[in-house]
Amino acid sequence: DLGAPGVGIWSTTPNNTYSSFSGTSMATPHVTGGAALYASTHPGATAKQIKDAILQSTIPTSSLNGKTVTGGRLNVSGFSDRSIGENRGRKPFGPRFFVRTNSARSADRT
Repeated sequence: DLGAPGVGIWSTTPNNTYSSFSGTSMATPHVTGGAALYASTHPGATAKQIKDAILQSTIPTSSLNGKTVTGGRLNVSGFSDRSIGENRGRKPFGPRFFVRTNSARSADRT
């Protein structure tokens, strides 16, 4: 397993508003989105190949050592061709996205 953003995540709420939430319910969509991004650029990838690509692309994070199997956090811009041999030559994802916690916008380009 791995770490993913899950604290102070802005989400849509009823009546066309935004609210900040924390927890696994906020982290799970980030990983699911990462899986969808990988699958969209690697047609025919199996579930195992997608999982391996996600786990092999994590960014080592000291606070996750001993808490996650990988000791790292989600890094969709780091998907590499090492994780799925038949797709060598593909470029990493871009642009990169980050979560903003100081405005009503949930994601913004860097």
